[in-house]
Amino acid sequence: MATAYVLAIDVGKAENLGWADSEGNRGGYTTLEEQLAYAGAKLADGQPVALGFEAPIWVPLRDDLTTFNKSRGDLESSLNRPWSASAGCTVTAQALALMPLCLNVLKSALNGDIPATTVPATWFRDGGLLVWEAFVSGKHKGNDHADDADLAVKAFMDRGDRLDSDIPDQPAFSMAAAALLATKWAVRSEELTAPSIVISPE
Repeated sequence: MATAYVLAIDVGKAENLGWADSEGNRGGYTTLEEQLAYAGAKLADGQPVALGFEAPIWVPLRDDLTTFNKSRGDLESSLNRPWSASAGCTVTAQALALMPLCLNVLKSALNGDIPATTVPATWFRDGGLLVWEAFVSGKHKGNDHADDADLAVKAFMDRGDRLDSDIPDQPAFSMAAAALLATKWAVRSEELTAPSIVISPE
């Protein structure tokens, strides 16, 4: 696969949004749409793009009322930062609205269907767009929201072609896949129950 362009967004209310990319660029909400259009142009030219959101973009799919809102495991457990805690819930809700907006801006730069996925193996095989989750917390946090996005991009790039998730594989409800379907990207409906990869700085 050709070298990917990586863009990460630190999710929050509009004035707190921060973004960074694999070319050393960074900014806030006033320049985000312009950068998304730039990423869309790269997709249109055939370059793979990885778009990360620093917010939970999937939740566990469970059948037990005593555990339905518990941690997704591993990283969340070790940092005591479950997706369902107050901060996690806030950015999850914001990501629900932000993801379709971002995906529509990306799509507006395209002249046809480009494959999209939340599964790294599919992305490595088919190229196109990968949507992934960044997890920047605790001692790894930067000085501002763009810093956090930059840390996420570097963590993603450091993984190379070994995009192993920092949260264990499990049944999921994927808001990322739902957002892709809602904005009419070419994504398999089976991904609605597949977890996105979660990448955190080491």
